Amino acid sequence: MAGDSAKEKVAYLRGLLNGADFAVDERTRQFWGQVLDVLGDLAHSVDEMRDDQQEVIEYLEALGDDVTELQTDFYDEDQDREDGGGDADQETVRMDCPHCGEPVSFDSGLLYEDHVDVTCPNCGKVVFSTRSVPGTELEPAPAARVPAEKTARQEPPSPS
Repeated sequence: MAGDSAKEKVAYLRGLLNGADFAVDERTRQFWGQVLDVLGDLAHSVDEMRDDQQEVIEYLEALGDDVTELQTDFYDEDQDREDGGGDADQETVRMDCPHCGEPVSFDSGLLYEDHVDVTCPNCGKVVFSTRSVPGTELEPAPAARVPAEKTARQEPPSPS
């Protein structure tokens, strides 16, 4: 009886009450019947909570596995870049925003592109631009939209 569920234990007690020949009056038997009804309701609730808890545990374990996979994918790539394991074209430029001091990172390939503005993710102001000074270009080049590193936003070129 030690490994039985709470519902099974209440059912066993109900059987004892119904099958036993107590020398008790009907009021006492009704009282114990009501106590066993309450215990049965509680046992049912406990069993439902146990099932719900098991579902939550399984969900959290699956979620933990997903987070671990994302961390491995995301942080391993960043670690490769920091360790020099990535391509030279994929190196990251890090600088502080001159306006708000927030650190900004972007791909070093943006240094050699035309018409690229890298903006601060915090204040939105341009922290790096590859636009030439007006009037110095011989021929206008088409605007290039090159995505910046995850922590920086790129402003689209303004029409001249």
